[in-house]
Amino acid sequence: MATDKMIQRKFNESEFTLRSPHSHEYHCSLLLGNFAEHDSITYGVNHDSVLNDIPDFNAANGQMPQDAMHILPEGVLPFELKLMLKVFVSDKHYFELDDLNERLNRFVFGRNESRTKPPKAFERKHVMGDASLRLSASQAWTFATILPLLIGHKIPEDDLNWECYLLLLEILQVSTAKVSSVPSSHYLAALINQYHQLFVHCYPGVKLIPKTHYLLHFPNQICRLGPLVTSWCMRMEAKNSYFKKAGRIANFKNIAFSVASRHQRLICGYLQANKFFGYDELQCGPCQGLLSVSAHPKRDKILCFLQDLHPDTVISQ
Repeated sequence: MATDKMIQRKFNESEFTLRSPHSHEYHCSLLLGNFAEHDSITYGVNHDSVLNDIPDFNAANGQMPQDAMHILPEGVLPFELKLMLKVFVSDKHYFELDDLNERLNRFVFGRNESRTKPPKAFERKHVMGDASLRLSASQAWTFATILPLLIGHKIPEDDLNWECYLLLLEILQVSTAKVSSVPSSHYLAALINQYHQLFVHCYPGVKLIPKTHYLLHFPNQICRLGPLVTSWCMRMEAKNSYFKKAGRIANFKNIAFSVASRHQRLICGYLQANKFFGYDELQCGPCQGLLSVSAHPKRDKILCFLQDLHPDTVISQ
C-alpha cells in the first residue's frame, strides 16, 4: 500500500507495507462501518474478492501477479520514450523529429519484427504535445529495441537521459527472460532502484506514474511465481486483437454471433490448409496406448473432423 507522495521518493519494496490476508480482511470489515467511503478510498478496497472463496487461495497473499505486459511495454516504456524524445528533440537538439522518421522508414525490419513495426512516422503532437505515441505493447517493444540503432550515434555517451533509458531496456530484458533465478531477481531489484533514482534526477518536474511503482514488485514476484512471461497477458491480448478487428465489420444486431462465426470459419480454414496445427509436429503425452485411426472406437468422428488424416495413422487412445 502506498500514497502518491510515497511512490515519488521510495524505490524499494521493503519500504512499503504489503497487503496480507489478515490486513485485507480487516480493511473489508471497515467497509461495514460508518466511514465506509473514507476507508475504501484510504485502503483501496471496495469489497472482498469472490476469488477468496476458492480453497487455499487468497487474492491478498501475492497470488495475483502483476502483468508485465501492461506495466512495461504498455506503461513505463512509452512513458519514458515520449519524455526522452521530447528532451532530445526540443531541449538538447541532438536531432530533428524528421531525422528520426526518415531513419525509421529506412530501417530494415527482420522477419520476427515485420508484424510489430511501429508507425512509419511520429507527428510532432505525439512527441512534443499531449498526445500519446499510439503504440501497442508489441510496437513499443520493437521501437524501444531498435531506437539505439536509429539515434544512438547522435547521443553523447555521458548523457544521463540516455543512460536512464538504457537502464529501462535492461530492466525490460531481465523482466521478460524465459528463465529466472534468485540472483537475477536481486539484480533486477538493483536495476529498478537505480532507474527510479536516475529518472527523478533526469526529469525533476515529472511525477512517476503508478506503473513505474509496480516495477518494485517484479523481483519478489519472480521469486514466488517464476518468470514474468509465464503469467503475462501478451498472448491473450494478441488473440483478442483479432476479435477487435472482426467486430468493426460485423453485424451489430448480434455482434457476439458475428464475431464467433467469423472466428470459427478462420479456424476451419487453418485446419483445412494445415496451417494451424502441424500434424507431423504434434506430440502426445501420457496415454493408455496407441491405435491406428481405423481401429479407434471414434473412427468416424475423427475422420469427419480431420478429413485429410489417413486411416492408418497412429494416434493416442
